[in-house]
Amino acid sequence: MVQNDLVRASISNLVKSRPLVAVFVGGTSGIGEFTIQVLASAHGRDGKGLRVYIVGRNAAAAEKTIAECRTTCPGGEFIFVKANDLSLLGDVDRVCAEIIELEEKKKTNGEEPRIDILVMSTHYFPLLFEPRHDTTEGLDESFSLLYYSRMRFATKLLPLLLASPLPAHIISIYAAGRGSTLTTSDLSLRNPNNYTIRNLGSHAVIMKTFFMESLVERHPGKLSFVHIYPGLVMTGGFDDKRLPLWFRVAFLLLRPLLTFVITPGRVSGERVLFAATETFPAMKGGQGNDGKGREETRIGTDGVRGSGAYAVGSEMEPATLGKIYATLRADGAKEQVWEHTMSAFQEIEAGRKFTG
Repeated sequence: MVQNDLVRASISNLVKSRPLVAVFVGGTSGIGEFTIQVLASAHGRDGKGLRVYIVGRNAAAAEKTIAECRTTCPGGEFIFVKANDLSLLGDVDRVCAEIIELEEKKKTNGEEPRIDILVMSTHYFPLLFEPRHDTTEGLDESFSLLYYSRMRFATKLLPLLLASPLPAHIISIYAAGRGSTLTTSDLSLRNPNNYTIRNLGSHAVIMKTFFMESLVERHPGKLSFVHIYPGLVMTGGFDDKRLPLWFRVAFLLLRPLLTFVITPGRVSGERVLFAATETFPAMKGGQGNDGKGREETRIGTDGVRGSGAYAVGSEMEPATLGKIYATLRADGAKEQVWEHTMSAFQEIEAGRKFTG
């Protein structure tokens, strides 16, 4: 378990280091919103400048978050970018183009366009017996929100991420370390016999780990990726009207029993922002980065300290990856995931429905 004092000191050092530009995908509610509030509060006390892009569907919720942030960080710039359906890569591309255009305009003020922190928390979880729901682009809606959409954000915003002098930190919030199976013959889970909530979650976790390892390896010293399992955090997701009424009522009744295992929203936000600090460094020169002797530097998902891609639990402890990861690496699954994902991106960008 990471000590709260270390988390807060690391965040303070981060915001003192230089002006920051951050993008929050899914920032109008839940853990994304909590993290924005922590970042704004920290900058209000110690920061040198802050610009935050908040990507989401709910303009009213975004305005509420922005108003709260302006009270704690009057000098910060908070910009809402409207999304329509982020399970569609076309919508991801449109949102990214808007962010890039807004950043490019900062050149007129003598600023260098960049993104220092990218946090992604969009999701929709199907229930146990819910069937696959394909989007018009040929991807499962839930799978896209958990994996394809997020990786598309990382690749489309890559030029701005690579422009960060920090280096840039990419943070994805889901079920780090929970992957237990990967059907390499059906990565997108098209076979109805393969499409289960367990397989969906496992594929999203393992494929995200392998894809981001590949991405940071291609840009040593420039990118750090952290996948976080947040634990149980009370967010508006449990009230999602797409969930059956019985589920929402049952959860409401059980909530008092969960008090001792719930992570408070602000604490969750602090831990997410901690993932953007030097405790999780970029790969150095194609090798691991020992963090200049810092004992707290995390071991990467490949087992090497400071290797640029990390998986952590709800208390920011290193997530334990199962033996399946080593087996899959030996079988070439990491390269297969990269090729599959880039193929999906290329097909959809060309206007074709992905069938792979």
